[in-house]
Formats: sequence, structure tokens, C-alpha cells
Amino acid sequence: MTKSRISVVLAAAIAGSCIFISGCGKAHEDRSQAVFPQKLNSVAQLRRAKGENQKEKLRILQLAPDGITKSAAIIQYIDGTTALVHYRTQGPNTGTMSDAKLYFALPQETDQNPADKQDKPLVSLDTTIAGRKLARDMEFDVDGHTFTKDVQYDDQGNVTHVGRMTSPVLYDAFDFVAVESPTALKLDIVPGTLNRAVSKHQEYTLAIAGKRKTWSLGVEETFFPDGVHKSQGAIDDTDGSFTTTNFTHDRAVESKTIRNRYNTSFETDLFQADGKTLKQKLLQTTYAVTVENYDSKGVILERNAWAYNNRLMTLTYFQKGQEAFTQFWQRPVDSLTKPDDPIDRSKYALQKIQIKEAKTVREIDLADDQKTIKNEMIMAADANQGFWAAHTSKSFRDNGTLEQVQVYQAGGKLVSTKKYTAEQNVREPLNAKYVQMRQFEQPPKALPQQARQPFGFGRFF
Repeated sequence: MTKSRISVVLAAAIAGSCIFISGCGKAHEDRSQAVFPQKLNSVAQLRRAKGENQKEKLRILQLAPDGITKSAAIIQYIDGTTALVHYRTQGPNTGTMSDAKLYFALPQETDQNPADKQDKPLVSLDTTIAGRKLARDMEFDVDGHTFTKDVQYDDQGNVTHVGRMTSPVLYDAFDFVAVESPTALKLDIVPGTLNRAVSKHQEYTLAIAGKRKTWSLGVEETFFPDGVHKSQGAIDDTDGSFTTTNFTHDRAVESKTIRNRYNTSFETDLFQADGKTLKQKLLQTTYAVTVENYDSKGVILERNAWAYNNRLMTLTYFQKGQEAFTQFWQRPVDSLTKPDDPIDRSKYALQKIQIKEAKTVREIDLADDQKTIKNEMIMAADANQGFWAAHTSKSFRDNGTLEQVQVYQAGGKLVSTKKYTAEQNVREPLNAKYVQMRQFEQPPKALPQQARQPFGFGRFF
């Protein structure tokens, strides 16, 4: 069968017509006398699984008196959960969802009892949900998918989430947990919330541009069990960025994170116990990550940066807050990894070193052994024109002996050349600290996801 949906008329079980199934009618009756209704009041739809996102198994639509307009539906999912949906039947928004309830699976429909998990016919709205516990209670705006109310429960009947539209452009959402402290934050929103503690609050605002509607997270705050703020976040109206500040229980700032409006940049400052002195700075984009570590006094120690394909990596080390040297590491293309894979240091080869001294900067290209100098360029510390700045260039043989020294003036004009023979055995050994990769902690890729929107559930109905 090639269609993803197969409509089956349930004439016997739903429409009330008799089609000579077992136990219905007499064997000698003339089948030509069977009467079929001109208009159906129910239609069943079987759904063929289509990818991981297709969770629906069976849907029964209840139709309005015109036999066409859907008024309600029972939807059964492969995990045993069941939804009861009502649709608008009058006005310009006919056919859009007005409300829906999602119910937990019955015990015999769980994977713990596979023998009892059978495809049972759903023949009425009442008998289908009988005995089931409510998991989610939703009401929708006239578009049929924007929540005006969304209440969620655990399998014990405790409220876990409440979302509600408080104005046409404002939506509030609260997460609830068990009460652990007499000072827990409590709110009387719907029945049952006064017996629960608020753990998170989010506020969304609606922006309308022509026909396009976009909900944006404007405020987000979380709470400790005793009601003390654990984090506070708010949008910056000037550039659309979102700043979140995390606190210790005694209100010291633990970290501060800023993400840009496009969710492509994620910058975090982590602080030491005093809530003021920097401990670490983390910048993540869609393609790279940079980490800076600081000592107990807030003085920078190192800066590590790498691309998410893990091919290029630069490690910069500081001395007394001043940049001392940078290592440039690279791995072959055929050994590239996924963005979240841990860095395998054994795969990297040290390609280049930049050493910053009091008055000069040395840029050193290494041979394949990652310790022998191949080429070196020396320029003034304040030079910023690369090869076109006044500099000295040194070339080395494969065995590490110096071959020649060339001096260039600003603009790239060669001033002098001095050559050395292999017998002279002039070498420039590197200090071991310049070629060793120090250990460092790789943070997980943590680009923020798009904020939860107050719509979406309705799209599956």
C-alpha cells in the first residue's frame, strides 16, 4: 500500500450499519437489503509509520452532522498514550483545534506487558479514555496550534508544567517540582500548583511582521528549592542578545552567559568564589570554540582554540598576563572527527610556533619531527605587516643545521644574505616547553538551542 493514510469506514462499529459480521444479522437475510447511511459520523484512519517522528498508530475522527467537518478525534500512539482532540465546527476558523487532552498509557499497554499490548478498536470517545490518567491538558488559539493553556502532569497526577497566554502578545510558562523547603516559591495558577514548588519561569513575547509571527524568550529564571533565585535571564532589546546570570545559593555570581539573537554565538564568563574574579572565559560559535583560563587573581594563564572539525588547534600561553608563545597544531583531513568528539592529542602534529619576546616576535615552522626548525622569521614586536615588515629570515636543512640568513627591510626588499655550510653545524635548538602540548579540559559543545515556543503540539493534529 503506497498511501501514508488509509481511510476505513467503520460502518458496523461506528455508523451502526450491519455488514454481516459475526453475530450480526441472520444467515438467510438478503445482503442487498443492507442499508448504509448517506452521511458518516465517524471515520477511522490508520497511519503507516513514516520515520522516527511518526508516532501515531490509529486515529478516529468524529464528524459534524454535515458528515464532512471534523468535530473531535481520538488518536492512539504506538507508545500507548492516547489523545482526545476537539475542533472548531463554526466560523472562519472551522477545522482548527480548540482543545486537546493527552492521556498516559494504561498499565497493560506498556512494554512491561507486551502480551497484552494489542491493537484494540477505539469505538467511542468515552470508552477510549476510561481509566486513563491525564498527562496534558491544552487549549489553543484560533490558529489551532498556539497554546492559550498548557498544563502537564506526571503519572501520579502532580502538576509539572503550566503555560498560559496572559495577553495576545504575552505567554507565561512555569515548571513545578516537589516541595522540599517551607520557603519554596508557590503559585496558585491551576488546581494542584499550590502543592508544588516553582523551579523555572519563562516569559515569551510575540512579534508580528506582516503574516509572520515570532515568539521570543524575554525572561527566564530558575529557583533553588527554597525559592532563592538560581539564575536570571533577560533579552536585550537593543541587539536581541540574551544574557543569563547564574548564582550560588548565597547570591554570588557563578557565571554569566550571553548568546546572540541568532543562536550562533555563546559567550560565558565563569567566576571564582568571590563572584567577581574571572576563572574562565568560554566562547563558542557554530564552527569553533575558545577557552581562556585564569589564575586565582584573575590573571590569564592560557588561551586554547580549535575548530569543531578538530583539524586546527592553537594553544597560547601567557606569562604574568602577557602573551608568551602560541602553538599551531593540525591533524590530517582523513582523521577529522565529529564536533562533539573528544580531542585525541596523538592525532595532532605541531606545525608552527610563535614566540613573543621583549622586543621581537619569532615565527617558526617545524619539520615533520615537530622539534626541528625548518624556517624562522624574526621581526620587531610592534610589527604588524607580516612578511612586508622589516624582518630576518632563516632557513635550515633537514638535519637541523642553519643554511642561510636573509635580512629584509620594510616593503620586502632584500638587504643581505649570509650562508652557512653543513660542516659549520650551526643549530638553534628549541626549548622543550615550546613543543610540548599541555593538558587542558575540553568543554562540551554547548550552543544554546532555540527557546521553547508556546506552540507546536497542535501541528500533529
